[in-house]
Amino acid sequence: WMSSDSSPSLSSSPTSPTPAPSSPTTSPRVVTKLYLALSVDGFIAREDGAIDWLHDLPSHPEDGDMGYAAHMDEIECIMMGNNTYKQVLTFGADQWGYGDTPLYVFTRDQSLCGAVDPLHKSVTFVNEDPKTFLATLRPSIPIGKKIYIDGGNFVSYCLQHSLIDELVLSFIPRLLGSGIRLFTSPLPEHPLSLVSSRSFHNGIVQSHYVRRGGNVEREETETAPKK
Repeated sequence: WMSSDSSPSLSSSPTSPTPAPSSPTTSPRVVTKLYLALSVDGFIAREDGAIDWLHDLPSHPEDGDMGYAAHMDEIECIMMGNNTYKQVLTFGADQWGYGDTPLYVFTRDQSLCGAVDPLHKSVTFVNEDPKTFLATLRPSIPIGKKIYIDGGNFVSYCLQHSLIDELVLSFIPRLLGSGIRLFTSPLPEHPLSLVSSRSFHNGIVQSHYVRRGGNVEREETETAPKK
């Protein structure tokens, strides 16, 4: 899912989360959520991975953080590709936006499996098929909490395997013309339901979708009052 290359120095730690049966406080159908920004023409980065264009917009006090804090409040853990994680580290410690939320970084490098990044103790490296890992992880997530899916190639893999239930897409008012696309072929066809759409003073339009037939709709159906 992500290529292996240089990584921060690591220390040994246990690997995948311990499988746990679902209970009244957990659910195997916990929602997975994609939350990211992209250009109007569908790119999430330039050809070289640069995202400088995301920071060119003027700020407005009424826009606030455009919902990011509320998003993170409902996140129990994060699954991310290794290339994206390494790019996040280049932003500097003061730009770390994940707090102490457990973050699983997926890499093809088997030597990193189960290692913890000493820079961020909440980060564990994983060398496992994301679909298998997610099936193990879901039953341990409390009801009402979600799993945040982040990255480039890693997100593409998750979309190709129908592993994402909810999408919050913030469209930046810019045409990049070329770069790294969010949606890459082949992808299965997925009908979506629009939950909400809002615009901000800086020109960003944020649309919130759920995948029809995904875990969001299943949970709502199961918890709906019977007539």
